[in-house]
Amino acid sequence: MRLAWVILALAAIGAATVYFRCEQDRARCQMYRLDARRLQIRRSLWQQQIRLGELPVGGRVYRRLPEWPLELVAPGESVLSGEALVRRAR
Repeated sequence: MRLAWVILALAAIGAATVYFRCEQDRARCQMYRLDARRLQIRRSLWQQQIRLGELPVGGRVYRRLPEWPLELVAPGESVLSGEALVRRAR
């Protein structure tokens, strides 16, 4: 009788393991789909920003670029510490 309970318990554990692995695979698949969708949205946002930036400015920026030697703030620097978004190159 004990052996039957042990076999039944092991079968229940095995079925639960298979069920949770399937749920984990479904969740992982959904995560990959959502991540791919996020990348598509981010890519379209960048394209829109580029188009919006080119519309009003046109070629004027490229003519003035040598007059304004600016460099971007490094990723580790904080804007909240009082530094500007851009600073002049020295």
